[in-house]
This record gives sequence, structure tokens and C-alpha cells, in this order.
Amino acid sequence: MILSNQVRCNLCGESPWSGYRHDFVQCGCLTSDLQVSVDGGQDYLRRVWGPNAEFEDISISMSDEHIKGITEAITTKHQNDLGHICNLVRYLRDEMGINVTQEEDE
Repeated sequence: MILSNQVRCNLCGESPWSGYRHDFVQCGCLTSDLQVSVDGGQDYLRRVWGPNAEFEDISISMSDEHIKGITEAITTKHQNDLGHICNLVRYLRDEMGINVTQEEDE
């Protein structure tokens, strides 16, 4: 499942994202040979770019299985918000191999 259909233009710094099917969105570069565009929302990933465009794809996609697992992690009854966050972080670590760590300020 596509969660975010988005690119980051390395020239103008904008990050256009497409929110729905046929939502064609361009970055802020002033000429078409530099522009990058996204289209498709959560239905498909489409990119259109000029010959001198420079961009990075920052789209986010996830399997339906992981969507279900994360939904269960954050909607468990009888837990407060911190409990849901702990469930989510454990799911990301154990099921997806994503370790969420941040050192505390000293």
C-alpha cells in the first residue's frame, strides 16, 4: 500500500506529494527542464521530470500485513498513549527490523 507518494527536488528544495489518483503536482522550479512532478496518490507512483531535474524519491509504501500489525499495535484497548507508542516501536523493531533509537540530551 502506498502511504505517501512524494519526491524531494534537490534544486528548489520542495517536496511535492500526490494525495489522490490523477493529483499531478510539480515542484517549484521555474522551468520545465528542471521540474519534477508526482502523480497517482495512493493508487500508483508516477514521476515526470525534465532532463536537468535532480530529485530523490521519498515515497513510503508498506505491505497490508504491516498495516494490520501497526493498526493493532496502536489500537489495543486498556492502554494509554505511551503503551500504544511502546507497542508500535516494538512492532517496528521485531516485525520490520526498524530500530527506533534516540540518545537523550545530556
